[in-house]
Amino acid sequence: MSYTWPDLLYQMKSIAAATVIKNWPLYLIGGGIALYSILMVVVIGLMN
Repeated sequence: MSYTWPDLLYQMKSIAAATVIKNWPLYLIGGGIALYSILMVVVIGLMN
């Protein structure tokens, strides 16, 4: 079975969307922690 690039990209996009929707709370928590960490690094960096 052979795919063209647009087929592969579409398939990857749909699989990724399904994965994100299924694990939405985990992504939300992880994203929140990452954002908080980055903001703290920036704030502490600006204070010094």
